[in-house]
Amino acid sequence: MAEQLARPLGRQPFWIAACLAAALVGCASAPPQEQILLAGAALDGAMSAGASEMAPAELLLARNKFEAAKVAAAKGDNDRARVLAEEAEVDALVARNKAGAESSRRANAEVQQGLKALREQNMKP
Repeated sequence: MAEQLARPLGRQPFWIAACLAAALVGCASAPPQEQILLAGAALDGAMSAGASEMAPAELLLARNKFEAAKVAAAKGDNDRARVLAEEAEVDALVARNKAGAESSRRANAEVQQGLKALREQNMKP
């Protein structure tokens, strides 16, 4: 027993390091369920903001990436699924923001039109 304790560690540090590295890689490629849920929520938000009418190209891009992320996750390609889900979330946020900006622009145009009509009405004798 004393001989075993006195013996140098030899290859043990290598195996310990290899196991730790494998554990870290395993954590990095865990299924991206949270990212997919966040992307889905961002898509719902974009739809609610009217992106299907006011930002259809951006919304379509987000949907396509979202669907591709779900397919990649189902195939076990978790790294690709994570990247696609994150991109889908960003694209959906862009679509939502573009729809919001367009909605604001339209509302502003309506207000300006109303002000113009009031001015013209006040100018009449």
